[in-house]
Amino acid sequence: MSCRNSYFLLLLALFIISQAHTMLASDTEAGLGYIQFTCKNTSEYDLCVSTLQSDPTSMTADLKGLLTNVLRATTAYGADVATKVTELSKTDQDPFLMQCYTDCSERYIDAVDQIDDSVAALDSKGFDDVVAWVNAAIADVQTCEAGFLQKPGYTSAIKDQNYI
Repeated sequence: MSCRNSYFLLLLALFIISQAHTMLASDTEAGLGYIQFTCKNTSEYDLCVSTLQSDPTSMTADLKGLLTNVLRATTAYGADVATKVTELSKTDQDPFLMQCYTDCSERYIDAVDQIDDSVAALDSKGFDDVVAWVNAAIADVQTCEAGFLQKPGYTSAIKDQNYI
């Protein structure tokens, strides 16, 4: 998949939730119409479209289906990042960076669990819970990156994967 960033995908999920009333009231058709309508107001139109189109079910999906697809893509990407930072924590020799990567791995594992919880909440129409879980996952991603800023001169090897 051409996803570059879990943070963007989480923001996309929040955007879809916030625009649900507009989209449901519009004449926009499911599938490509929903995808284009959803993505046209994002900061990363091409990434948004490619992410949603990478799942064939998006072409016939309604709003809930698109949101589910975004959340699932975010889960997969977050799990990949968690694996990468776990590997970094084992190979880096700097104690500070090792701790940062260990913390990030835990944060990403938590974020993936929270996104899984948001999918379950979406399935049971707990829309406020979806927003809460997605916001919690965003906070975990932001906290991961903030850990590297605790010491001057340090940067994260996964910074580009956290933010666009």
